[in-house]
Amino acid sequence: LEVGDVVLNGKYEINKVVHTSGMSNVYLVLDNSLNKVWCLKEIKKSESGKNKVEYHSLLQEANIMKGLNHASIPRIVTIEEDGDSLFIVMDYVEGVSIKNWIQKKQRIKQDVVVTWMRQICQVMIYLHNRPQPIFYRDMKPDNIMIQSDGNIKVIDFGISLVIKEPGQLIARALGTKGYAAPEQSKSGLPCDLRSDIYGIGMTMYYMLTGLNPSRIPREKLRSIRDIDSSISMGIDKIVEKCIQENPDNRYQSCEELLYDLQNYEILDTEYRTKARRKVNSVLALYF
Repeated sequence: LEVGDVVLNGKYEINKVVHTSGMSNVYLVLDNSLNKVWCLKEIKKSESGKNKVEYHSLLQEANIMKGLNHASIPRIVTIEEDGDSLFIVMDYVEGVSIKNWIQKKQRIKQDVVVTWMRQICQVMIYLHNRPQPIFYRDMKPDNIMIQSDGNIKVIDFGISLVIKEPGQLIARALGTKGYAAPEQSKSGLPCDLRSDIYGIGMTMYYMLTGLNPSRIPREKLRSIRDIDSSISMGIDKIVEKCIQENPDNRYQSCEELLYDLQNYEILDTEYRTKARRKVNSVLALYF
């Protein structure tokens, strides 16, 4: 489609071509009846290949998102077919991803990181506590958009899963290197919502240090305070707990994580007190 073309019985007019590929095209469109701008995804069924993996992924994403209603998640307005094309009309998210933000401005200040990650936790709490929980499965800086008002939007539900029954198994191992939890690397394991907490921790690590976990072997990750000692001890401990290899050693819910993010100054004081006691105990052995 080109600028000026109209689709779906003339309701939407193409204002801008955002992205094109063989199977999936993205446009900025004007809703002529509402005088409102939307994002329009066009999926060409005939171009989706033999196994249609990408087609089914995009359709799954749309079907998950159309049932969601949260200020930090783009809304799906409608899903319609027209000939060989499937059209998905959704909120247009204007802004910059955290990944691009860091690439341009380097590290993000601690207080800003805390503000944004509190919002992320609230999104995950909404997803994880639905009647059929949603396992987001792809938390990373690319999928968090910063808007002009400073608030965030979580995008790309392409590999997310709706957990329809307890112990539901993962059919295909999917996730992004460096951000996907260790248990996401194998198919046939139960869906574990604590994997999203691991992704949050690794995203925080990138935001605070400017070092991309996807480019560093996990065993070579240095602690945040080793890289920048000005970062709060409380924040350092929060990140460390999020990215534990064993899910049982992480936060067990995003509610727990959110509480600590809201009270990290108290954690900071507690860790300093413990450290001081440890030093005093060692000194007592020598005097």
